[in-house]
Amino acid sequence: VVYVATLGYLRNGSLILLLLAGGSLAFSIGSLLAGWTIGSPNGPNVAVTIHNSGAFLSAIFHFMGAALVFFGATSVVRPKHLKITMGCVFLGVLALIAFVVAMTLYDLFPSFFIQGEGPTPFRQMILGSTVFLFGMTPVLLMTFYFRSGADFLYWYSIALVFIAIGLSCIFFQRSVGSPIGWAGRAAQYLSGIYFLLAVLTAVKDVRTRGTALEESIADLFRHRLNPGTKTDRGAFQGQ
Repeated sequence: VVYVATLGYLRNGSLILLLLAGGSLAFSIGSLLAGWTIGSPNGPNVAVTIHNSGAFLSAIFHFMGAALVFFGATSVVRPKHLKITMGCVFLGVLALIAFVVAMTLYDLFPSFFIQGEGPTPFRQMILGSTVFLFGMTPVLLMTFYFRSGADFLYWYSIALVFIAIGLSCIFFQRSVGSPIGWAGRAAQYLSGIYFLLAVLTAVKDVRTRGTALEESIADLFRHRLNPGTKTDRGAFQGQ
């Protein structure tokens, strides 16, 4: 998803696509690092903190992108700033997650989870906000889907719904490995399948239309970026 969204962003400078790419990167890296640190000597708090923090950052990015879509914002990045802006966003995401990892491993970050006792109030506040943002994002995206008919957004929205459901289950778990915790993980695993379906849908659309992948993704929000006009890369670069 990061790769596909980035292709579209580099095509027309859509800030919406850059936010979706940044959000997907945050969730992916956070989930991977959480899995790798699940056996940390510091206990499950490390993995929980990393995963929840990555999800929170991802939810912020996704909600911002969906809000731009819903309100018809025309935010684009100037051509000469495309790669610089992308680098700042991606490096910023990686730096924030690395900061959380380092602070958590050295017990300098507020605790998220205490095995046997459950989540801390701070964690519940962060995760509750994450669930809310992930729950609102597909609502905003689906309003645009019903107007545009873009299948990519349909499958992408379903994936976000499963993430919201999964995190809701994790919100109520009291110990790592509990049934409700596994239900939450299963929902997140399912979200990965729907993210894949979104990408495969974009690829299928490319073959049907005979266009480049980056052009197909860039077209998702093109009439939002340029109301009433049909733009192309040359027109964008001339702005």
